Amino acid sequence: MFINKKTGASYGFVAPEISEDTGKDTKVPFPTFGTIAVELSNNKAEVDVKRTEQIIDLGDNALSADAELTLSVGDGLGVGCKCYVKFKSAATAANKVSIKTGTTIDCGVEGIKDDVAVIQILWTGSKWIAIK
Repeated sequence: MFINKKTGASYGFVAPEISEDTGKDTKVPFPTFGTIAVELSNNKAEVDVKRTEQIIDLGDNALSADAELTLSVGDGLGVGCKCYVKFKSAATAANKVSIKTGTTIDCGVEGIKDDVAVIQILWTGSKWIAIK
């Protein structure tokens, strides 16, 4: 149960009734949300995703070229973790942001010329996949 310290309201969580989970000790990460402002160096950056939903903000300036993010998944996060990668493409090109896990590129999504794009990606437990 969660009690809001400001209002005194209490909230209880209701577990789903999934027959396959009967008798199992199922761990569910507490939902957390946050934003990470990322500065690219040579159009690359590494980000450690620590929240169940995370905005990775590459800033308001247009990309000068395609970008590459290497993402690692923090301890305790599991399947279903979501990230939203925000970036702006240059006026002359629809830049692409590639998402890597370690040395493997798992997905890449192209933006729109001179516009802000958001890539939504999902952690499958072994790689990131773009949600289209």
